[in-house]
Amino acid sequence: MGLRILGVKDNESVDYPLFLLRSTFFCRNGCNPTLKHIPDSVVFQTFSKSSNNILLKALLPLCDGRNNICIFCPHQSFDFTLDKLPMNESRPYVRPIYVTFNGHDGSFQAPSNVSSNPDSACRRLGLAVRILQSATAEIILAETGYRRSFACAGDFRTPSKIPPRVSASPVSAAVWCIQSKLSFEEAQRMSVISLWETLARELHNVFSEDRGQAKWLAVVSCTEFKALATTETTPLSHEAIISRTVAYCALGAGGLALFGSGNLYTWPESIVDLEIHLSDLRKVNRRQFLDDSAYRGTYWANYTTALGTMLHELGHCFDLDHSPEGIMRRGGDDLNLIISFPPPGVSSDFRKVNGIIHAPLGIHLIQVRMAEKTCSPFCAELWNSKRRANTPELPTDITMMRGCIVWHRSFKETPKTFHIAKVLQSISSQLRGAAFKVVVLDLGGFTSQMTFSDGDRGVRSHPPYQNAI
Repeated sequence: MGLRILGVKDNESVDYPLFLLRSTFFCRNGCNPTLKHIPDSVVFQTFSKSSNNILLKALLPLCDGRNNICIFCPHQSFDFTLDKLPMNESRPYVRPIYVTFNGHDGSFQAPSNVSSNPDSACRRLGLAVRILQSATAEIILAETGYRRSFACAGDFRTPSKIPPRVSASPVSAAVWCIQSKLSFEEAQRMSVISLWETLARELHNVFSEDRGQAKWLAVVSCTEFKALATTETTPLSHEAIISRTVAYCALGAGGLALFGSGNLYTWPESIVDLEIHLSDLRKVNRRQFLDDSAYRGTYWANYTTALGTMLHELGHCFDLDHSPEGIMRRGGDDLNLIISFPPPGVSSDFRKVNGIIHAPLGIHLIQVRMAEKTCSPFCAELWNSKRRANTPELPTDITMMRGCIVWHRSFKETPKTFHIAKVLQSISSQLRGAAFKVVVLDLGGFTSQMTFSDGDRGVRSHPPYQNAI
């Protein structure tokens, strides 16, 4: 029997209200761990692939002061205390805002059976921001050994001058609903940059108390995917999907991180629905609604991609530049793995045997990319001089080449095998000495990477998901 709590000590103090607990659990009698009743807590469990342990993650709402936590089974228990400190009133903060437009009811695009009014939008945004607050603390813990996160407007004892639409709680940040002076149609006709500039000026006037203190995280209600006619082909590429989406926003700079509401319909309104939404394997109707899921096509993937995008753009507001890896590159697509585990279902067993990629669930997309540590301007110039007309040109700036796609193919009818050997031989003959990685995305939304060098020596396959916590 054994229980191990990871990354937290008894009597540890935090100043944000939704805490992520991670632990491993083993009982010879086959018991599952139970968390002593904490209202609105969410528990995720899975079995370790390398041991008999149960892996557990739990989102725990904390009240101010001491919070007694107990994990137990009939044969053992573990008790510890977390101390929730009040927020420092002088700290800068993030203010979540849902923006509606003049002459419009403020609803966002959604299927008819999904609530889409401004109240629903604000509840979805409030939960998302709390999750991002917790995820940020865990990301910083992994880098520094200390939990640090951003504060949220509404978490301070001093009330805001303008009351929020959704009040702050341990499971939701406070959210404000503001109507822009722009009409719905005017907002849709604007470029993203023009919309960002206009709303930044408006919010500057509305929230005068925020000047020099706040970053605004705003979601606009005017995003709209133009449904396809019967004769039109379903778009396969991200670019084709975005070209059909009006007011698609993902732009963070200065004091404003601006986002569209195109896939807000895939977000949960309440923390009690979080587990369901993070394991929702339903496919998005890509002919009627926006699918912004990093080619994975499911409801859960749309939600986690949106969370990662929001944290990425908020990072720009915190003066973070792009980085070779992690959230400030494209690591946010799998942000769900910070707080939970991979969705249920058959896990892909990606293999590459004799130059053939095998993916039991079917291959949706294959890319060959430049490996991170072997990019060079010489390789780029060599590729550009020999490339075919329909293949992309590589930038010669070495910092721009990291992860560059040199070959890409998506599949309408998804095969379970693909002969990659000739593709690799062709690329290796043009970029001798360089190293690459093959990225495979299957129909289940799982991804895998296989790295290889000139001559396809030393292939290393990385599993689609790591269950380590």
